[in-house]
Amino acid sequence: MFAVAVASVLLYAAFTGITGVRVLALANKTRQLPEGLLGCSYLIGGMLGWALLLVGGALVVARPDKRPLAVLLQSAGLFCLNCGILTTSLFSWRVFTPRSVLAAALFFTQAAVLVADYVHNGVLTDAALPPATQPWFWPGMLARNFTYVWLSFITFRYYFMLRKRLPLGLADPVATNRVLLWGLIAFITLLYCVFASACSVLDLWDRHGEVLFLITGIMNSVGAVLGLLAFVPPARYLRWVEARAPKVTE
Repeated sequence: MFAVAVASVLLYAAFTGITGVRVLALANKTRQLPEGLLGCSYLIGGMLGWALLLVGGALVVARPDKRPLAVLLQSAGLFCLNCGILTTSLFSWRVFTPRSVLAAALFFTQAAVLVADYVHNGVLTDAALPPATQPWFWPGMLARNFTYVWLSFITFRYYFMLRKRLPLGLADPVATNRVLLWGLIAFITLLYCVFASACSVLDLWDRHGEVLFLITGIMNSVGAVLGLLAFVPPARYLRWVEARAPKVTE
């Protein structure tokens, strides 16, 4: 079971890494902020952050004798994850609501919380992800989960706006589908975060750790596959999206 769980994490990391490299290559050509932020989010938070945390956590469960290595992996993973989370929140703010004072305040508040979370949990202690019985479990968990609530809401709202414009010829079907996929990725990641947090609150990781790591690895892999469809789509998929788009009314 441990080997399968690790394999699912590695598959997720590979898919996420491919997507991140592809988006950063696009950012290098366009010199645009959205592509750069998304690429960094995928590579730093997705490929490195989640993967290091999951592998480190799985190592703690399956190989207690490797705890020093597991702690190091989780500390590095927490740093990458928090950086990736902040990059995602910066994307949500600067791309969708760049003039919103509320969005700016939310971002900087979240940044302060996640910096404190890393300093305490990743540097001063050996518990990158402390148990729910400890007070320091909650600030980082809530700040990270908030990112995907924010991104899911704002992306789906934008998608439905684009969807209404399709019959008028005022939106591109492929771009509209890409926004939908990004919203689905955010929502799946939110489900993963809530699931992982609930397992921590219910103290299930020690008793069912290998199964839970497998489930979370699969959930993350689904999001990574959607990321490939969004940013590295095969030609057949693009033709399918265009064929299903509402016809432009005269």
